[in-house]
Amino acid sequence: MSTNQKSTPPNTSSPLEALIHQETQILRETNELLEKQVKSRTTALKRTNEQLKIEIDERKITEQQLHRRIKFDRILHTMATHFINLDVEKIDGCINDALKEVGKFYQSDRSYIYLLKENGRALHNTHVWQNPEDATNFDDFKNLPADLFQNWLPRLRQQETISVAIEATTCSESKLLALQGIRSALIIPLIYGQETIGFFGLDSHLATPPWQKESVDPLRIVATIIVSALMRKKTEDTLTEERNFAHQIMATMGQGLVTASVEGEFNFLNASFANMLGF
Repeated sequence: MSTNQKSTPPNTSSPLEALIHQETQILRETNELLEKQVKSRTTALKRTNEQLKIEIDERKITEQQLHRRIKFDRILHTMATHFINLDVEKIDGCINDALKEVGKFYQSDRSYIYLLKENGRALHNTHVWQNPEDATNFDDFKNLPADLFQNWLPRLRQQETISVAIEATTCSESKLLALQGIRSALIIPLIYGQETIGFFGLDSHLATPPWQKESVDPLRIVATIIVSALMRKKTEDTLTEERNFAHQIMATMGQGLVTASVEGEFNFLNASFANMLGF
């Protein structure tokens, strides 16, 4: 053998040491694989928990919305039932009570009614509720020219509900509300037949009002109830005026006039008829 050739060192490991080394290597690989599986399953479990939390939160929101809708439906039912047999002289007070109920429910600062007057040339505030913390003097805004609402009125006449973010618009209506410290508003048309006769409004000093995430359909029902009550009052007031006018004419006319029941009892006789009888 050549003296320059290097010899391979003999393997001095015993069979037991070789077995231990082999088993250790297998155990290390098994642990690494197990750690990867645990990490993967932990990540999947975390994602599942996050998704479950989202679903639980969404369900809670849905339940809260459902509870609020049920609560408001009760308010609507009470409101509608109350107006059915209400004496005419109490209608105005009950409309103000309804505005208060709705305004507080939607956490608004004001709720109000404006009706078109003078053949549509003016808007008159007939009813209003204000949060006690709202310092606006609403008397300053009782009667307003319709020209101030040149952007809203065409949309209201199309029976459109208007949601207004005051800071995002520069129209005359927004400027008018901004002067009063209002930052958002919801305007719902009051419709009788197919004609818009005014609007029902909710105002808030908040840029993001509470009603923004809720359906406005219940508020349209409120508007319908209010219109029905207003029209009933208007009809009754007109009949009373005509009755009083006719009574005045009959009482002051130069001819004698008397009305009687089928039993022959006098219901009315004017001064001229009394003079004819010598009274």
